[in-house]
Amino acid sequence: MPILQGMILDWGGKGYTDVIILGVPEVNFSFVLPLICFLMVLLFAMRVKEVGR
Repeated sequence: MPILQGMILDWGGKGYTDVIILGVPEVNFSFVLPLICFLMVLLFAMRVKEVGR
């Protein structure tokens, strides 16, 4: 996961120039990856909770 976030951060090239992705800087956009992972864990937990009833 850190490798994928690093790849997103590298889109802007070297230095401090930010690339805007979907209206946000690349640094902020890279945190979409952990959000997706946490949502997947949440969905899995909700599914397991329903099966356990």
